[in-house]
Amino acid sequence: MDTQIHEQFYNTILEWARQPAPRSPPAVFLYGPPGIGKTTLAHRALEDAGLRVVEWNASQHRHKAAVSEALEPLLQSSNITDYFHEKGHRSLGIVLDEIDGMSVGDKGGLSELLRLVKEYNGSNAIVCISNEWQEKRYAGFLRWCKALQIGVPSPADILPIILSTLGEDKVELAEARILAIELQKTHSGDLRKILQSLREMAPEFKRGRMTLTEMREVLRDGPVERSSLGTNRVRRSETIKTALNNLLTGNMDTYAEIPLNNNDLNLAGLHLHESMPKWLQKNEKDSRKAFKVYSELMNPITTSDRLDYYTFFYQHWSLFSLTYQVKLQSVNIRLFEGVEPLFPNRNEDRAVKWTDSDVAYTAVLSKQSWLYNQFRYLCEMREIIQKEYPHYDGGIEGVFWVGGIALQNRRLGMDVVVGSKADSSRFERCLKALELPKMTSMPI
Repeated sequence: MDTQIHEQFYNTILEWARQPAPRSPPAVFLYGPPGIGKTTLAHRALEDAGLRVVEWNASQHRHKAAVSEALEPLLQSSNITDYFHEKGHRSLGIVLDEIDGMSVGDKGGLSELLRLVKEYNGSNAIVCISNEWQEKRYAGFLRWCKALQIGVPSPADILPIILSTLGEDKVELAEARILAIELQKTHSGDLRKILQSLREMAPEFKRGRMTLTEMREVLRDGPVERSSLGTNRVRRSETIKTALNNLLTGNMDTYAEIPLNNNDLNLAGLHLHESMPKWLQKNEKDSRKAFKVYSELMNPITTSDRLDYYTFFYQHWSLFSLTYQVKLQSVNIRLFEGVEPLFPNRNEDRAVKWTDSDVAYTAVLSKQSWLYNQFRYLCEMREIIQKEYPHYDGGIEGVFWVGGIALQNRRLGMDVVVGSKADSSRFERCLKALELPKMTSMPI
């Protein structure tokens, strides 16, 4: 669908990606407002060029050492399974998403990324994506990459999306054009939010409970809850909360791809884990059965967490979005579609007890998982150690060793001294962050 909206850019990326190595320029730089389909556009163009697409969330890496250690192996990597594929080995299409996130508290990560891009002459295709481009720090990407500015979709671009989502045979074309204008205006061209609004209202429209005129009224009114909408609420933001509530109220299609980016999928999974005990307490009176369901749900959730670990530390980035789809949809299926669902066939006679205010928010306040935060702290600690000991070459594993000794010393009441007083304070803060938080008991 994004290729229809951004067809010219799709063809440009496709033509560039099909060039033999070394490509000129060495990378593509997609920039523009958030939510307009830049990442999806990159994925589809690279896939159609015959490349094996992997996504690397650049905003998770702000330190120069972290960028170098994580990205260089990926640029040089190849997948052994490709050699058993009938088409043989395939080069990678590497999507470096949200590189503007690297500039927040930048520790040299963005400049290191630019250096790697400028010097790269291999067969893998690199696409850098950013929501920002006007500041001086992005000048290098505009200069050295094939820079493509992606604009917001127009009402004419949105119209085919409305027709395909609601059904061409059920929609008056004139009214659909007005709705396209309203969607474009309400969401300022944010394609992700436009799709979200349509998907939330589509079930009510198809059941005959809502007209296109009422859809436009909902968009103008903003976040509301009407009797005709039930639990389907339209929001101009809070996409994580919307997806989570759709899941926990039985309104999420088990076969649909959850329209969230990797960071938001991460947070949705964390919110879901926090909210499940309360959901079971409200909807299942038998505490033994509730605990049985909870323990069953933990199997796919913990498996997904393990996959997240391998995704990050071994650069299997193509697994990242998949693990969160599994994490969220496994709960959806168990509650509403499984062998013994709590709400068989999404039984309308038994309403799910759940509202927006019931959501339990995760203790992770930033858009980064606990695992990524730990890696960031370890990289910062490594820089402190290298500053004090220039010949230190223990890598991240050595930081674990030094940090373990420091933690033990702190438990014994001894001071943690590494370099200057300021460096010791930084090191101390990192140590505190690395200690596991205490778990709360399940309220059932």
